[in-house]
Amino acid sequence: MEAAQQSCRDDKLLADLGTAATAVTQALNDLLQHIKKGAGPTAAGESHEDAVDTILTVTDRLFSSVGDAHKMVRQARQLAQATSSLVGAIRGEAEGHSDSDMQKRLLAAARLLADATANMVEAAKGCASSPNDSEQQKRLRGATEDLRAATNIAASNALKRKLIRRLENVARRIASATTQLINASKNANKSNTNKTSEHQLTQQCQIMNEQLPLLIQGFRGSETNQDSATAQLQLINASKEFIQPASQLVSAANAAAPTVGDQAASMNMNQAVKTMTTALAELRTASGKAEEMCISLEVDAALDQLTELDRELEEYRRTADSGNLVPLPGETVEASAMKLGSTSKNVGSAMAQLLTAASQVNTDKCIMETEIL
Repeated sequence: MEAAQQSCRDDKLLADLGTAATAVTQALNDLLQHIKKGAGPTAAGESHEDAVDTILTVTDRLFSSVGDAHKMVRQARQLAQATSSLVGAIRGEAEGHSDSDMQKRLLAAARLLADATANMVEAAKGCASSPNDSEQQKRLRGATEDLRAATNIAASNALKRKLIRRLENVARRIASATTQLINASKNANKSNTNKTSEHQLTQQCQIMNEQLPLLIQGFRGSETNQDSATAQLQLINASKEFIQPASQLVSAANAAAPTVGDQAASMNMNQAVKTMTTALAELRTASGKAEEMCISLEVDAALDQLTELDRELEEYRRTADSGNLVPLPGETVEASAMKLGSTSKNVGSAMAQLLTAASQVNTDKCIMETEIL
């Protein structure tokens, strides 16, 4: 408003601008009051997943709108409405819980999310009042990052399941798209007049033929073992490792296309490239969001390994106590000693992985989880 008053002499325009600014401030004030009071339980049919999905999408838009205060404020209003729905859903879930400890955790998560939303709305008000102030925009971005982190904690289990399921579906689609592109590339290469691009495309196809089974194993393992942190972590890692060679295959196909003599084969390869490019963008986004949300998976996977090793050792102990621990056919003392050494190394490796993962967990996330506990 101050900048407009200094540069504009039209009283009518200034009056209109003042009215609009007042309306924005009033709307944000109303929204802030709504957040502070807390939304009631959401209507039937509204789910945590829908609200969380909206929050993740809108926060991404807000981050990309830095520099345009008006867009940031619009995204902030939409974000506050989504978090208000999520707060109501969590409180509604808490009211229906018979477990008092779980009820307390849910209510604490709802309070944490409501407070983060209120802080974000306050930052949005400052941004709306001073749209040319970069510090206000920086403050709004920071508040939005805090809100996203609070959302991750408040709806962590539901969000993890949703993001992993989404990554499984995206991985399955890109596996299909990769197969189509490899087949189309091989067919197009038959009439490729450029030996260099032909060789590069053939090489990339070979690389992808080696990489593809790892991705397939990743999403199949996650689908089969839905509660396994190890399987989920393997899916995320396989997806991330798939992105670079897949991008190189797309580049090699694009480079070879102009020198393919068979027009039908060239068109088929170009269409496969378009499909692959879309699927690749989806994989990059899905794996990034899953990795961000599932930051504790490394710890969980390490614990899974320790639990399995502990189970095996307990079985050996019971067998030994009952006097039934006898060597297998062909088993020797030396071989058993080597196996024991290998198992001990696995335990040490799992412990090291656990400690490393624990040390890398985001400090702010730990603090907020402590508040909930």
